Amino acid sequence: GSAYHRRAVPLEVSMNAQQYTEDEVAFSYYAEPSVSALRFDRGPTSGGTSVAVQGSSFRGGSVYRCRFGMDEVNATYSAEDDELQCVSPSSTAAGNVAVEVSLNGQQFTTSEVGFEYYAEVIVSHLMPSAGPRQGGT
Repeated sequence: GSAYHRRAVPLEVSMNAQQYTEDEVAFSYYAEPSVSALRFDRGPTSGGTSVAVQGSSFRGGSVYRCRFGMDEVNATYSAEDDELQCVSPSSTAAGNVAVEVSLNGQQFTTSEVGFEYYAEVIVSHLMPSAGPRQGGT
């Protein structure tokens, strides 16, 4: 688990470094999240694999995202498991890609873990196509 480190601070804007806005808005910052492992780290190139991203400092985000290589998908935070859950997007090729996460939909973790895409097996013919119930065919 990770400690909750989010904190809101007032933010004012200046165009000339001398005069600042009179209205302030809250800006939130949090501890940098890190990724350490994936539960289900392989899936077909067609996508659709449910992936649990494990790491630290995930709590307190506002827009959770996972990035598989260059492809981003939405993610959800599970407070019970302290992990992010996302579904792998499709890939044009088999191979390994880096998985990173974002808590604000813009900045992604500097730590990453690998996800392996594999080509799907397509069965086009079965020989023999029948056999006895007890097996042995």
